[in-house]
Amino acid sequence: ITFRVEIDDPLPAGAIQVANQGFVESNELPDEPTDDPSTPVDDDPTILVVTEEALLAVTKVDSLVDDNNHDGAAGAGDILLYDVHILNPGHVDVTGVVFHDTPGANTTLVVGTVHASQGLVVSGNNPGDTSVTVNVGTVPHHATVTITFRVRVNTPVPEGISFVANQGVVGANEVPGAASDDPATPEAH
Repeated sequence: ITFRVEIDDPLPAGAIQVANQGFVESNELPDEPTDDPSTPVDDDPTILVVTEEALLAVTKVDSLVDDNNHDGAAGAGDILLYDVHILNPGHVDVTGVVFHDTPGANTTLVVGTVHASQGLVVSGNNPGDTSVTVNVGTVPHHATVTITFRVRVNTPVPEGISFVANQGVVGANEVPGAASDDPATPEAH
């Protein structure tokens, strides 16, 4: 027998666990309680620890949006679009969220291309800006904020360079800094 339950959202104040126990009844035997096999105690309820922990996950993907020589690969002078998603998968709002990104050594920020679905673009849209900073503010639980910006691959590309790399960082009051992750690669961060 399997069934699903949904944990209340938001959790009641002070809740730290969800416990459940069923009983099997029959005419011939006394009622038998279900047992959590992951503990040594017999006939104990199944307990799941839940927390109101603040969480942030940051992904960043790139796409080629201006391919000067139409070869389908990023090269000198081409423009890449970075698409950043800041997700709060936790059960509490995360406050004071700030995203920062300095384009890689072989690219240059295209000033004026920074857009955020929420928050204030502090750096990236003003003449002379070389990095992106967005004061996102509060990211509600289960919400996602999207930030996009463009970079130009420098001309010429230094000899021996076959790729450009870039990683942003997000910080918040409740969460230590987290680096962006490319979901297209198996490595975390």
